Amino acid sequence: MRKKIILFFTCFVLIFSMISVTTDISAKTAKRNFMKNPKKVYTYQSAKGFKQSIKAHSTSSKKKQRQTVWLYLNQENTHGLNEQQTSKYYSISYSGEEIRITRTPKVGTKIYSLYYGKDKLYEGKVISTRAKVKTKYKTFKNCVVVKTKTEKNYYADGYGIVKRVDNKGKVIEQLIKVK
Repeated sequence: MRKKIILFFTCFVLIFSMISVTTDISAKTAKRNFMKNPKKVYTYQSAKGFKQSIKAHSTSSKKKQRQTVWLYLNQENTHGLNEQQTSKYYSISYSGEEIRITRTPKVGTKIYSLYYGKDKLYEGKVISTRAKVKTKYKTFKNCVVVKTKTEKNYYADGYGIVKRVDNKGKVIEQLIKVK
């Protein structure tokens, strides 16, 4: 009887450990979804206190690509930013520059920018995929952190970039409100 109990317990531990390892591996390789919700307004604040809000102007979905064009609400010049997501990457572009990040980032993954779809330039690399970052809006977990020559960008699922800090740790911009 004692041997059966020990055997049962050993099998239980082995099965449980295999389940937890499988879960951990799938969590690390799962595709990230950085796209913002186009039905909401996102407000960011700079280090100098300047606030800017963005609202979805248009959205489109093709086979494996989603796209949202965002406009700044409190500026006379209504240029905005473009957010795209395919099965392979998430990108955000502004004034001709596009930054792409893989949907399955790993520490060490290099990040490039494209200018008008050409001229691929090295921007930085992923230094964390499970960072916790506090903004004035809320604390985000499991953020992807991209370190460039001048700053760190924190990407959160469902929000895109939520915080930017310079290499000295000073906040450049952060998310403060979502309505």
